[in-house]
Amino acid sequence: MPVLGRTGQPAAGIRGADLSVLGMEVSLDARVRWRWDWSDGAPLWSSDPGGRWPNRDVSHTFRTAGSRTVAVTAVWRGDFTVEGLGPFAVPGPPLTQDDTVTIDVREARAVLTR
Repeated sequence: MPVLGRTGQPAAGIRGADLSVLGMEVSLDARVRWRWDWSDGAPLWSSDPGGRWPNRDVSHTFRTAGSRTVAVTAVWRGDFTVEGLGPFAVPGPPLTQDDTVTIDVREARAVLTR
């Protein structure tokens, strides 16, 4: 059975956050992608934050039992407008948020019943 991932963050990122900076109207849009590291192979990049069953958009099946550390990194990039001018890319490296969880992977067995 697959392990399902879910961040709880909004898939759409942040759209149209209106701010006032030094008396000027600023609007911010931020996009997010997630990097999942299942600790046993290639990472998964996703523009979907995952979800609860039956959503399997962010999922991974482990081939062996044991303790695993699953890590996720949210990578945020943004654009802004000032007084209707722009958009301009937010300068600098993207903002990142990291989290890890340790899970106990157990063997699943099929049972034939009548």
